Amino acid sequence: MAALVEIRVSGEKGRLLGGRQAGHAVHVMVAVALDMADAHQRDQRQILLQRQTSLDALIKELRTERETIEVWHAEKLGLIAQYSDAELAAIGGRNDAKLRLEEEYQERLRGIVS
Repeated sequence: MAALVEIRVSGEKGRLLGGRQAGHAVHVMVAVALDMADAHQRDQRQILLQRQTSLDALIKELRTERETIEVWHAEKLGLIAQYSDAELAAIGGRNDAKLRLEEEYQERLRGIVS
C-alpha cells in the first residue's frame, strides 16, 4: 500500500514541476485513512454512550418520588463520608452533618405522604 501511495505522489510531483527547475521542491499532502475499522468502532461506542445516556434519563424519569429521595440521601451520605473531620468542623462536625441530613431526609419523606 505504501509503495502505491509513494508512486502516485511521485507522479504528481513530476507533473507539478512542469517547466520549473529540477532543484525546486514541491510538496503534496494527501490525507489517507489507514485504519477505518477503528473509526467505525469509535462511532459504535459513541452510539452506545448516547443510548446509555438516554436509558439513564428514562430510568431517572420513571423513578418514583420516594426512589428519587432515596438516591439523593445515599449520595449525600457518600459525600459526608468523603469529607474530612476538619472540613466538616466548619458546619458543626460529622455527626451534626448527618443529623441535619437525616432531618431533611425525613422531612422530604413526610412530604410524599402528605
